[in-house]
Amino acid sequence: MLFNPKKANDILRKAGSTNFINYAEITTRIIPAVGLILSADNSKYPDIFKIFGWFMLLTSLVCILFQDNCTIIFH
Repeated sequence: MLFNPKKANDILRKAGSTNFINYAEITTRIIPAVGLILSADNSKYPDIFKIFGWFMLLTSLVCILFQDNCTIIFH
């Protein structure tokens, strides 16, 4: 963004342009979230891993479930 703000703006604008891109982005957030939850017991700070993983997972699910409603509200 610092060196090429026009290109960064174009990429960010595409982030929510289609349902496929939205669901692909949400899916890429769900995968590491589940990984954090499953590997929390093997980490040095398991509670932090679980909290962060569950937060990521729940917010991703909210985004999937309420995507159409949010699109109507924010457009």
